[in-house]
Amino acid sequence: MPRVVLLLSCLLFLAAGLAFLIAPETMTAQVDIHAATPTGVADIRAVYGGLELGLAAVLFTHLWGHARDPAQLPRGLTIALFALSGMALARLVGIALDGPQRAITWPLWAGEVIGALLCWVALRQLATTRTSA
Repeated sequence: MPRVVLLLSCLLFLAAGLAFLIAPETMTAQVDIHAATPTGVADIRAVYGGLELGLAAVLFTHLWGHARDPAQLPRGLTIALFALSGMALARLVGIALDGPQRAITWPLWAGEVIGALLCWVALRQLATTRTSA
């Protein structure tokens, strides 16, 4: 299960990164972000696209490298856990501070929370496996 969770995390960040890189205005319009200039669009591509693609690459490196170094798998899961938890927490702060949200906010937040929980469960499973071995 831990490898599957890390792979899913990697694929999620890869898909989101590609979507924001290829169609930044379409993607940001879903959450009411509108770039007013080409500079704004380039920034969306960099932050929402490039950063997520970079994170996907880091996660993939840990997934791929765990065959040579078993510590790579829990490290990758921890990175994904922190990234998803940070997103979920920041979104929750936004909900609390900024008032009523559009309906899309809740599935995004739920996905972040579920992803973080899956990473946590996978890490616990790895820890249990190591201590019983």
